[in-house]
Amino acid sequence: MVTPPKPVPSTAAVWPVAAPKPASPPRQEGHTVLTTMLLTTVPALLAVAVLRPGSHTYRRNR
Repeated sequence: MVTPPKPVPSTAAVWPVAAPKPASPPRQEGHTVLTTMLLTTVPALLAVAVLRPGSHTYRRNR
């Protein structure tokens, strides 16, 4: 009779804990994404509203 092999005790895997990174100070260089979007879309929307064919605002100011 053949005896079954004894199970090998398994050890739990230990993962190294990453050290928390310190929070960096806020950047003061350049514009934020929101500011850039507003600076590009607002003038474009105003130009489209004034220069569209049905608007008499452009001809009134001339």
